[in-house]
Amino acid sequence: MRRSLASPSGLGRVPGTNRLAVSAVALSAVLLLAVHLTPDQTNAATLLNRDRRVAHVANLAPHDAATRKAQAWAQHLASLPYSGGAPALVHSRLTDGFRGVCYRSIGENVGTISVSKGLGGLERSFMASTVHRTNILNRKWNRVGTGVVRTKDKKWIIEVQVFVTAC
Repeated sequence: MRRSLASPSGLGRVPGTNRLAVSAVALSAVLLLAVHLTPDQTNAATLLNRDRRVAHVANLAPHDAATRKAQAWAQHLASLPYSGGAPALVHSRLTDGFRGVCYRSIGENVGTISVSKGLGGLERSFMASTVHRTNILNRKWNRVGTGVVRTKDKKWIIEVQVFVTAC
């Protein structure tokens, strides 16, 4: 007689298996597939969530597709040629990177600042701008992805914040 780990109702009782152990293996697999954040990305998300807490708005949890999209767009912007002042910034097509991902809405902030002012300075600049502040504090968002890149000449930081109302 063959035994199967799955039953019609989900995880079945199979001698020698433990639901907790099976759940732990499944969780480990999910964590391995999750996006690894750089220290700059983590710092950017922490600063953003700090501003939300001060405004009595819930923190945003990380979103893998949004994080991949934000980082890819920041890297793209950093790769564009520029001379003199800050790099030119443009918004991405919002749905790029969301094929097959369930979402209700997406928003984006894109900014740059000199390295000497740091990510804290860029977050303060976002909060000083009505449009960017509205995105950061919008209660409809429940997930976020951040992308942070320093330009090749190490003079500028580019940050992309992608906000998501996930399903």
